[in-house]
Amino acid sequence: MAELALAACFAASVASPAPAHEAKIKNLQIVHPNAVEPAGAGPADVAVSMTIRNHGRKSDRLTGASSPLSGSVTIEGTSGANVIDIPAGETVKLSSKSVHIKLRNVKDQLTGYDMFPLTLTFETAGSIEIEVMVEEGPSSMTGHDEEVNQK
Repeated sequence: MAELALAACFAASVASPAPAHEAKIKNLQIVHPNAVEPAGAGPADVAVSMTIRNHGRKSDRLTGASSPLSGSVTIEGTSGANVIDIPAGETVKLSSKSVHIKLRNVKDQLTGYDMFPLTLTFETAGSIEIEVMVEEGPSSMTGHDEEVNQK
């Protein structure tokens, strides 16, 4: 009987999705802020990606960002202004291949599964500190694949 109860608990935990890595400020939802582990040692520029959903009826704008890891944080991929428009009722995806936040000259060694703080400043919603998850970079994955293949 105990085995059946244990199996039921396990099935329920597998069927339930894990909570998403996200934060909310007013009508804005920030989903899965992440950065890829920099290749090599030494100072690096780090691109931060995320999805920002505006559930409100008014537009907002991301006007800045800061992190204790970097003295200089910029918004990249915008034409001219260093801001990102978040239209009402829309979703904006920040990605290293398009518009994103860039931490310049990060001296701390970031590795996969680390977390670091980033403060986002919005024109209307205000400021919020979020945790950015570091994902393994291609060099980490390659080393892992080689290690697995050697066994």
